[in-house]
Amino acid sequence: MRRRFSVPVLLISLLFVIGDLQAMTAGQQSSLDQVLERASAWLADAQKQWGVMLCDERYVQEVWGPRKVDAGPVETARLARRLLISEFLFVWVPDADRWTGFRDVAQVDGRPVRDRADRIQSLLMNKSELSLAGLRALADESARFNIGPADRNLNEPSKALLVLVPRYVPRFRFRKLGEDHIGEVGVWHIGYTEVRRPTLIQKLKQDAPIWGELWVEPQHGCVMRTRLRVEDPTTGAEARILVEYARVKEPDVWMPLKMTESYEAGSSSVKGVAEYSNFRRFETSGRVVK
Repeated sequence: MRRRFSVPVLLISLLFVIGDLQAMTAGQQSSLDQVLERASAWLADAQKQWGVMLCDERYVQEVWGPRKVDAGPVETARLARRLLISEFLFVWVPDADRWTGFRDVAQVDGRPVRDRADRIQSLLMNKSELSLAGLRALADESARFNIGPADRNLNEPSKALLVLVPRYVPRFRFRKLGEDHIGEVGVWHIGYTEVRRPTLIQKLKQDAPIWGELWVEPQHGCVMRTRLRVEDPTTGAEARILVEYARVKEPDVWMPLKMTESYEAGSSSVKGVAEYSNFRRFETSGRVVK
């Protein structure tokens, strides 16, 4: 005989199923919150160790776009290439509550920068209070060596870590995308989207929300990879920046080892790869101020 269920019984069963799904979703979110808390704690602990960190940067930029050779078809080709050798500064900015990177270009395509006079060393050695304005001036000065049509100020590897700074975490919506491995280390693949306005990045006073991904070792919160994406609201150009991190034996801290970037603007694009090495601390009693 066919068994029939009354409407109340069906409703009760449906409520149990919904309750189980809600509990499962809440449990997953709770676990995600815990992993994010560990990642924020990992970042805070790493920042204490970083202090002011210097390293060497080898940075290759390429511009790609359409090119017609003789009477043949238009093909995508490399239009320009540039090699920058720089001293790179990672510094924690307390008042801005973030870790920031600045490059001081020493060589361009094998030629030394003539007007360079160890700007980073001068900034660190000669001022008891390190000026954020001075660091920004250094960043603007170094940006003149970038090639390509993209007007970019994101080409440094610390930007995506902003999403884990406690004061900025509420600005983003996070979700677990899955689980993966980097080498032999199991990681959580986590997506994020900026949902608050005004956004952290502004272009001509227009919002430019960022979104992307984090690859986090869930037990200790170590960030092993980040991907940041942002679209220029004025041009529609999209930037993608992938950064890989690892623990450096000397001076025994987590640092970015490689940054891969791309900027897509219409039929042209800029691609870059930066590699970091020779990490060393700069001990100073100065602090960074606005």
